[in-house]
Amino acid sequence: MTKNKLNLTGLSEDELDSQLTVLENDLHKLQFEKNIRGATDNSEFKKKRRDIARILTESTKRELATFTPEDLESRSRIRARRARNKKK
Repeated sequence: MTKNKLNLTGLSEDELDSQLTVLENDLHKLQFEKNIRGATDNSEFKKKRRDIARILTESTKRELATFTPEDLESRSRIRARRARNKKK
């Protein structure tokens, strides 16, 4: 969006999803314009990607808040196993 960070804490899940869709479409349009016209403002790509990452992070944070301690423990073990396998 603009220089200000997105305020995502007050948005509902549906609003987050719609915001994510809009930002992804904007990013695709920027990529298309860059491929067709050539030179564009590359900082816009960075802004859009960061805003998308912020939305995905907020969505994950909300999802984790609903987990039980057993679910969190299971998720932690799965992530640790994936990290070990990735290093090999």
